[in-house]
This record gives sequence, C-alpha cells and structure tokens, in this order.
Amino acid sequence: MRRLSFTLVAVGLAFGCGTEAPMSPDVVTPDPAAFARSANAPDVTVTKPFKARFYTEEVDLVPDGCGEGIVINTQEGKGTATHLGLMTTKMVFCFNLNPEDPDNFGRYSFLPGPENGYFMAANGDKLWLTVNDGLVIFDPAVCGEYIACFHDPFLLTGGTGRFEGATGEGWIDSRTRPDGRTEHHWTGTVTLRPGS
Repeated sequence: MRRLSFTLVAVGLAFGCGTEAPMSPDVVTPDPAAFARSANAPDVTVTKPFKARFYTEEVDLVPDGCGEGIVINTQEGKGTATHLGLMTTKMVFCFNLNPEDPDNFGRYSFLPGPENGYFMAANGDKLWLTVNDGLVIFDPAVCGEYIACFHDPFLLTGGTGRFEGATGEGWIDSRTRPDGRTEHHWTGTVTLRPGS
C-alpha cells in the first residue's frame, strides 16, 4: 500500500506540472537572511517640502513673565499646512519689549515643551515646533504697511500620531497687521516616517 501511494504521488507530480517551467524556489521559500536584514534595518524616513499659511492672534499676555520687560505672549490661530490640511496652532513665547534693553528689544523665543508650539491637524495629530532666537522688526521701511514683521528660522521637533519622530526646519515670513492679527507664511522641509 505504501509503495502504491508513493507511485501515485510521483505520477501526480510528473503529470500535474504539465509543460510549465518549474516555480523558482525563491518565490516559495523565504530568504531567512532577508528577514534578518529587515528586522535589524534602521528606521527609514522621507523628507518632504513643508508649507504653512495661517494667522495668529494674541490670546494671553503675561507682563514680566520671562523677566523685566519680557512678556509671555500666547498666540492661537488657524490655517492650512502641507501634511496637516486644515489646522489650528498655538505658540507661547518670551518676547522682549523692554525699551531699556535696546540690543535685545523685539527678540523672542518659544518656551520649552511641546505644548508651547504646535500645529494640530483636524484629527488631533500634533506637529511640534519651536523658534529659538527670533527678532520682531518694528520698522516701516522694512515692514511696509504692517506694524511689525519677522523672518526667522523655525524647527519641527516631533509630534503625535503620524508626526511622531518628525523633524524639520525652515523659514518664517510673518507680518503683523495694525489690528494685531499676524499673517504667517512658513516654508521648509519636514522629515517623516513613510506612510505618514
């Protein structure tokens, strides 16, 4: 009986394959070395252009919050950004308005911590951001019809959801209107995990 079963299997294999070429063993048998390489491979990231157009308005001002004549300014706003779509933003920073410190007058920097600078997508994912040393210019010869303008570098420093581990950088082009609303146009790059 055993011999008959073996013969049937051998005949079935011989005739069942027909005239097609035999299947390559690579297709059927996984390469264990490939699995080992992918398991130990470093995280892959993708760098993409980043643009944001939005406005902010002051929602809180703490006098002398960062020192004499240096206020804590909180701005919130809305707009659009690549990789976020419609978004909201919050920015909390120290802002030097001390006239007795002319060398640093107009300088600003974000307070540390992710909740002090972010863009938030409609689904709640946040892209954290910061400015380490900015300068607001109050010169009509530079800012034209605006009361202030600033052109400073920004950093993207991580985030939540699809922005976890994100990094990036770019330049701010922002102008404050006489009514206090600031119009922002930020451009740069963002590095994300694939599929983000």
